[in-house]
Amino acid sequence: MNQDAVPASSVSLPGLVNILYRGRRLVLLATAAGLVAGLAYSFLVRPLYRATAQVRPGIVSYSDFGAPVREWALKDIVRWFRTDLYWEDLRQLEPFAERKGPPPILADHIPEGPQYQQGGDVITLTCLDADPLQAVAILRTAIGSFNSQASQDSLGSTMHLTLGGARVRMEKIRNDIVQIEAARERTRLDIAARERALDLLEADERRLALRIERLQGERAWRDSAALT
Repeated sequence: MNQDAVPASSVSLPGLVNILYRGRRLVLLATAAGLVAGLAYSFLVRPLYRATAQVRPGIVSYSDFGAPVREWALKDIVRWFRTDLYWEDLRQLEPFAERKGPPPILADHIPEGPQYQQGGDVITLTCLDADPLQAVAILRTAIGSFNSQASQDSLGSTMHLTLGGARVRMEKIRNDIVQIEAARERTRLDIAARERALDLLEADERRLALRIERLQGERAWRDSAALT
């Protein structure tokens, strides 16, 4: 066995430098190719800008327990945007007339709002586009399209929910009126009881004054009788 043999796993710095020096052309060529590819990507590929909007389905009434009743469920609104139903209105606009397909809009919802406030359900809409102004215009047009189509498709539902909410509110108002009437009657009875107590107190004061006056008269008579 040769005792001077170098183990295969050992790496020396001079040997590594020698390898890089012998392959310097390949290293320089790879570096130049990466630099050219990066410059070409930065010039040819336009950056994407993000536009976001947060929407909340409107409350049309309240339940007996005070919970909000919404005309549209969150999952239905998310499904409406994910199925590109806004494209029917968007494609009629001049900036999108030449576009072959709908611009994608990401829709997701937050189950609860900040600090667990009632009615905090929020849907976040996100649009990516090379033009930031166009991304904003896409979101605004899509939201307007939803409002327009929703008002046409759910007019009967809106009226039904609104009437239901009105009945709940009217019943609550009736209960409030009954409670107010009961409170007013209790207040009237309390005032009458206090007035009777004041009358009794005044009668006691008059009796006490008469007794004091009588006692003073008796004392004056005794004093005059003692002097004579």
